[in-house]
Amino acid sequence: MVAQSIQNGLRFFVSVMLCLNLAGCGSGASTTSTSAPTIAPPASPSALTPSAPTVAPTTVPAALPSATPVPPTLPPTTTPAQAGDLSAAEMRAIAQASFDAYPWRMNQSALLKSSSYTLTTLTEAAGRERVRILQNSPNGNVSVTGDFILITPTLYVKLTNAPPEELRASGLTNGQWGKVPPGNAYTSYMYSALYQANPISFVNIPDTGDQNLKIYRVVGTEQVSGKAATIYEYKTGDPADPASGTTNRISIGIQDKRIYKVVSDDTSQMVSSIVEYVPGLKVEPPIP
Repeated sequence: MVAQSIQNGLRFFVSVMLCLNLAGCGSGASTTSTSAPTIAPPASPSALTPSAPTVAPTTVPAALPSATPVPPTLPPTTTPAQAGDLSAAEMRAIAQASFDAYPWRMNQSALLKSSSYTLTTLTEAAGRERVRILQNSPNGNVSVTGDFILITPTLYVKLTNAPPEELRASGLTNGQWGKVPPGNAYTSYMYSALYQANPISFVNIPDTGDQNLKIYRVVGTEQVSGKAATIYEYKTGDPADPASGTTNRISIGIQDKRIYKVVSDDTSQMVSSIVEYVPGLKVEPPIP
Protein backbone atom coordinates (compact mmCIF):
# COMPACT_ATOMS: atom_id res chain seq x y z
CA MET A 1 0.00 0.00 0.00
CA VAL A 2 2.71 2.57 -0.55
CA ALA A 3 4.12 4.99 -3.10
CA GLN A 4 2.43 7.88 -4.77
CA SER A 5 4.22 11.16 -5.30
CA ILE A 6 4.17 13.84 -2.58
CA GLN A 7 2.23 16.94 -3.67
CA ASN A 8 3.24 20.58 -2.97
CA GLY A 9 2.47 22.23 0.35
CA LEU A 10 -0.39 20.74 2.24
CA ARG A 11 -1.27 18.46 -0.72
CA PHE A 12 1.21 16.02 0.81
CA PHE A 13 -1.76 14.82 2.87
CA VAL A 14 -3.32 13.29 -0.26
CA SER A 15 -0.07 11.74 -1.49
CA VAL A 16 0.76 10.06 1.81
CA MET A 17 -2.67 8.45 2.00
CA LEU A 18 -2.01 6.96 -1.43
CA CYS A 19 1.57 6.17 -0.50
CA LEU A 20 0.47 4.16 2.53
CA ASN A 21 -2.26 2.37 0.66
CA LEU A 22 0.30 1.03 -1.85
CA ALA A 23 2.62 -0.54 0.70
CA GLY A 24 1.28 -4.06 0.43
CA CYS A 25 -1.99 -5.70 -0.44
CA GLY A 26 -4.03 -4.41 2.52
CA SER A 27 -7.74 -3.88 2.61
CA GLY A 28 -8.11 -0.20 3.63
CA ALA A 29 -10.66 1.89 1.80
CA SER A 30 -9.30 4.72 -0.29
CA THR A 31 -10.30 8.35 0.26
CA THR A 32 -11.90 10.32 -2.58
CA SER A 33 -9.69 13.28 -3.38
CA THR A 34 -11.11 16.80 -3.40
CA SER A 35 -9.78 20.24 -4.13
CA ALA A 36 -8.69 20.54 -0.53
CA PRO A 37 -5.80 18.59 1.01
CA THR A 38 -6.27 15.48 3.04
CA ILE A 39 -4.20 14.12 5.83
CA ALA A 40 -2.77 10.70 6.09
CA PRO A 41 -1.20 8.13 7.74
CA PRO A 42 1.66 6.97 6.20
CA ALA A 43 1.90 5.23 7.17
CA SER A 44 3.23 3.06 5.75
CA PRO A 45 5.78 3.03 7.08
CA SER A 46 11.46 1.78 12.47
CA ALA A 47 12.07 4.44 14.04
CA LEU A 48 10.19 7.08 15.80
CA THR A 49 11.16 8.62 19.08
CA PRO A 50 8.67 7.07 21.56
CA SER A 51 6.41 9.49 23.37
CA ALA A 52 6.85 10.14 27.06
CA PRO A 53 5.68 7.30 29.31
CA THR A 54 2.93 9.39 30.91
CA VAL A 55 0.43 11.67 29.27
CA ALA A 56 -1.23 14.69 30.79
CA PRO A 57 -4.81 15.12 29.60
CA THR A 58 -3.97 18.18 27.52
CA THR A 59 -5.50 18.86 24.18
CA VAL A 60 -2.52 19.83 22.07
CA PRO A 61 1.18 19.04 22.65
CA ALA A 62 3.49 21.99 22.19
CA ALA A 63 5.36 20.39 19.33
CA LEU A 64 5.70 17.30 17.23
CA PRO A 65 7.86 14.52 18.62
CA SER A 66 11.09 14.28 16.68
CA ALA A 67 11.55 11.29 14.42
CA THR A 68 14.89 9.57 14.43
CA PRO A 69 16.31 8.53 11.04
CA VAL A 70 14.64 5.43 9.66
CA PRO A 71 17.08 2.75 8.47
CA PRO A 72 16.85 1.98 4.73
CA THR A 73 16.22 -1.71 5.41
CA LEU A 74 14.58 -3.74 8.14
CA PRO A 75 16.92 -4.73 11.00
CA PRO A 76 17.72 -8.40 11.61
CA THR A 77 15.46 -10.25 13.99
CA THR A 78 16.22 -12.36 17.00
CA THR A 79 15.71 -16.09 17.30
CA PRO A 80 12.05 -16.93 16.56
CA ALA A 81 9.82 -17.14 19.59
CA GLN A 82 7.70 -20.15 20.45
CA ALA A 83 4.55 -18.80 18.84
CA GLY A 84 2.44 -20.08 16.00
CA ASP A 85 2.08 -18.51 12.57
CA LEU A 86 -1.10 -16.58 11.87
CA SER A 87 -3.63 -16.46 9.04
CA ALA A 88 -5.05 -13.30 7.49
CA ALA A 89 -8.31 -13.89 9.39
CA GLU A 90 -6.46 -14.22 12.70
CA MET A 91 -4.32 -11.12 12.04
CA ARG A 92 -7.39 -9.08 11.10
CA ALA A 93 -9.12 -10.06 14.36
CA ILE A 94 -6.03 -9.07 16.38
CA ALA A 95 -5.70 -5.77 14.50
CA GLN A 96 -9.34 -4.84 14.99
CA ALA A 97 -9.24 -5.71 18.69
CA SER A 98 -6.04 -3.67 19.08
CA PHE A 99 -7.35 -0.51 17.45
CA ASP A 100 -10.67 -0.81 19.26
CA ALA A 101 -8.77 -0.66 22.57
CA TYR A 102 -9.05 3.13 22.93
CA PRO A 103 -7.43 5.36 23.97
CA TRP A 104 -4.15 4.94 22.12
CA ARG A 105 -1.38 6.98 20.49
CA MET A 106 0.43 6.12 17.27
CA ASN A 107 3.70 7.63 16.07
CA GLN A 108 4.26 7.10 12.37
CA SER A 109 7.11 7.89 9.99
CA ALA A 110 7.17 7.49 6.21
CA LEU A 111 10.59 7.61 4.53
CA LEU A 112 11.05 7.98 0.76
CA LYS A 113 14.42 6.32 0.23
CA SER A 114 15.36 8.08 -3.01
CA SER A 115 15.17 11.54 -1.47
CA SER A 116 15.34 10.89 2.29
CA TYR A 117 12.05 12.82 2.51
CA THR A 118 10.31 11.97 5.77
CA LEU A 119 6.73 12.64 6.80
CA THR A 120 5.85 12.23 10.48
CA THR A 121 2.38 11.80 11.94
CA LEU A 122 1.16 11.65 15.53
CA THR A 123 -2.33 10.25 16.05
CA GLU A 124 -4.17 10.26 19.36
CA ALA A 125 -7.51 8.48 19.42
CA ALA A 126 -9.86 8.55 22.40
CA GLY A 127 -12.53 6.85 20.30
CA ARG A 128 -13.50 6.26 16.70
CA GLU A 129 -15.06 9.73 16.42
CA ARG A 130 -12.77 11.58 18.82
CA VAL A 131 -9.30 11.83 17.34
CA ARG A 132 -6.37 14.18 16.88
CA ILE A 133 -3.79 14.08 14.09
CA LEU A 134 -0.62 16.17 14.06
CA GLN A 135 1.32 15.90 10.81
CA ASN A 136 4.60 17.48 9.81
CA SER A 137 6.24 17.60 6.39
CA PRO A 138 9.26 19.49 5.03
CA ASN A 139 8.43 21.83 2.15
CA GLY A 140 11.60 23.49 0.91
CA ASN A 141 13.12 25.46 3.77
CA VAL A 142 10.01 25.39 5.94
CA SER A 143 8.08 22.76 7.80
CA VAL A 144 4.37 22.51 6.98
CA THR A 145 2.27 21.39 9.94
CA GLY A 146 -1.35 20.33 10.00
CA ASP A 147 -3.09 19.87 13.35
CA PHE A 148 -6.56 18.31 13.21
CA ILE A 149 -8.96 17.55 16.04
CA LEU A 150 -12.25 15.81 15.29
CA ILE A 151 -14.93 15.84 17.98
CA THR A 152 -17.62 14.48 15.68
CA PRO A 153 -19.24 16.33 14.00
CA THR A 154 -17.09 19.39 14.80
CA LEU A 155 -13.70 19.59 13.12
CA TYR A 156 -10.94 21.91 14.35
CA VAL A 157 -7.92 22.62 12.16
CA LYS A 158 -4.69 24.58 12.53
CA LEU A 159 -2.39 24.88 9.51
CA THR A 160 1.08 26.36 9.91
CA ASN A 161 3.24 27.45 6.95
CA ALA A 162 0.63 26.15 4.54
CA PRO A 163 0.39 27.71 1.07
CA PRO A 164 -1.97 30.72 1.02
CA GLU A 165 -4.35 29.01 -1.41
CA GLU A 166 -4.79 26.12 1.03
CA LEU A 167 -5.59 28.51 3.85
CA ARG A 168 -8.12 30.35 1.71
CA ALA A 169 -9.78 27.11 0.63
CA SER A 170 -10.22 26.13 4.29
CA GLY A 171 -11.15 29.57 5.56
CA LEU A 172 -8.28 29.48 8.04
CA THR A 173 -5.57 31.84 9.28
CA ASN A 174 -1.97 30.64 9.36
CA GLY A 175 -1.03 29.19 12.74
CA GLN A 176 -4.46 29.66 14.32
CA TRP A 177 -7.16 27.18 15.28
CA GLY A 178 -10.42 27.40 13.45
CA LYS A 179 -13.59 25.39 12.98
CA VAL A 180 -13.87 24.14 9.42
CA PRO A 181 -17.41 24.62 8.10
CA PRO A 182 -19.20 21.97 6.04
CA GLY A 183 -17.90 21.71 2.50
CA ASN A 184 -15.09 20.15 0.50
CA ALA A 185 -12.33 20.90 3.01
CA TYR A 186 -14.41 19.69 5.95
CA THR A 187 -15.37 16.45 4.23
CA SER A 188 -11.80 15.74 3.15
CA TYR A 189 -10.27 16.38 6.57
CA MET A 190 -13.03 14.57 8.45
CA TYR A 191 -12.78 11.35 6.49
CA SER A 192 -9.00 11.38 6.84
CA ALA A 193 -9.37 11.79 10.62
CA LEU A 194 -11.85 8.91 10.81
CA TYR A 195 -9.46 6.78 8.73
CA GLN A 196 -6.62 7.48 11.17
CA ALA A 197 -8.86 6.57 14.11
CA ASN A 198 -9.27 3.00 12.80
CA PRO A 199 -5.97 2.30 10.99
CA ILE A 200 -6.41 -1.42 10.46
CA SER A 201 -5.36 -0.98 6.81
CA PHE A 202 -1.85 -0.03 7.95
CA VAL A 203 -1.35 -3.67 8.90
CA ASN A 204 -1.58 -4.60 5.20
CA ILE A 205 -3.82 -7.63 5.57
CA PRO A 206 -4.78 -9.23 2.23
CA ASP A 207 -8.51 -9.59 1.65
CA THR A 208 -8.22 -12.07 -1.24
CA GLY A 209 -7.13 -15.68 -1.28
CA ASP A 210 -7.46 -18.26 1.48
CA GLN A 211 -8.06 -16.23 4.64
CA ASN A 212 -7.18 -19.24 6.82
CA LEU A 213 -3.76 -19.85 5.24
CA LYS A 214 -0.92 -19.21 7.72
CA ILE A 215 0.84 -16.42 5.77
CA TYR A 216 2.16 -14.45 8.77
CA ARG A 217 5.34 -16.27 9.79
CA VAL A 218 6.98 -15.89 13.20
CA VAL A 219 10.48 -14.49 12.59
CA GLY A 220 11.58 -13.32 16.03
CA THR A 221 10.91 -11.25 19.12
CA GLU A 222 11.69 -7.70 20.23
CA GLN A 223 10.93 -5.12 22.90
CA VAL A 224 8.62 -2.30 21.81
CA SER A 225 8.02 0.49 24.32
CA GLY A 226 8.94 -1.91 27.11
CA LYS A 227 6.62 -4.66 25.87
CA ALA A 228 7.88 -8.10 24.81
CA ALA A 229 6.48 -8.78 21.36
CA THR A 230 6.48 -11.51 18.75
CA ILE A 231 7.38 -10.39 15.21
CA TYR A 232 5.24 -11.72 12.37
CA GLU A 233 6.33 -11.31 8.75
CA TYR A 234 4.32 -11.37 5.53
CA LYS A 235 5.88 -10.75 2.11
CA THR A 236 4.16 -9.80 -1.12
CA GLY A 237 5.40 -9.91 -4.71
CA ASP A 238 7.20 -12.50 -6.81
CA PRO A 239 9.44 -14.76 -4.68
CA ALA A 240 11.85 -14.97 -7.63
CA ASP A 241 12.18 -11.17 -7.62
CA PRO A 242 12.52 -9.92 -4.03
CA ALA A 243 12.67 -6.31 -5.19
CA SER A 244 9.13 -6.54 -6.58
CA GLY A 245 7.33 -6.90 -3.30
CA THR A 246 6.86 -5.48 0.18
CA THR A 247 8.00 -6.93 3.48
CA ASN A 248 5.46 -6.37 6.24
CA ARG A 249 6.33 -6.95 9.89
CA ILE A 250 3.84 -6.75 12.74
CA SER A 251 4.96 -6.90 16.38
CA ILE A 252 2.28 -8.29 18.71
CA GLY A 253 2.49 -8.28 22.51
CA ILE A 254 3.23 -11.72 23.89
CA GLN A 255 1.03 -11.15 26.93
CA ASP A 256 -1.88 -9.02 25.70
CA LYS A 257 -1.93 -9.90 21.97
CA ARG A 258 -2.11 -6.24 20.94
CA ILE A 259 -0.29 -4.68 18.02
CA TYR A 260 2.63 -2.47 19.08
CA LYS A 261 4.54 -1.95 15.85
CA VAL A 262 3.91 -2.18 12.11
CA VAL A 263 6.63 -1.80 9.46
CA SER A 264 6.19 -1.96 5.69
CA ASP A 265 9.39 -1.91 3.64
CA ASP A 266 9.97 -1.98 -0.11
CA THR A 267 12.60 -0.69 -2.52
CA SER A 268 11.18 2.84 -2.59
CA GLN A 269 10.15 3.53 0.98
CA MET A 270 9.62 2.39 4.53
CA VAL A 271 6.67 3.22 6.75
CA SER A 272 6.92 2.55 10.47
CA SER A 273 4.15 2.86 13.06
CA ILE A 274 4.54 2.45 16.82
CA VAL A 275 1.40 2.14 18.95
CA GLU A 276 1.03 2.94 22.66
CA TYR A 277 -2.10 2.23 24.68
CA VAL A 278 -2.49 5.21 27.02
CA PRO A 279 -5.13 5.06 29.77
CA GLY A 280 -6.40 8.53 30.55
CA LEU A 281 -5.48 10.05 27.20
CA LYS A 282 -8.10 12.62 26.21
CA VAL A 283 -8.88 14.54 23.03
CA GLU A 284 -10.59 17.83 23.75
CA PRO A 285 -11.60 20.88 21.68
CA PRO A 286 -8.72 23.39 21.38
CA ILE A 287 -11.07 26.38 21.28
CA PRO A 288 -14.62 27.07 22.53
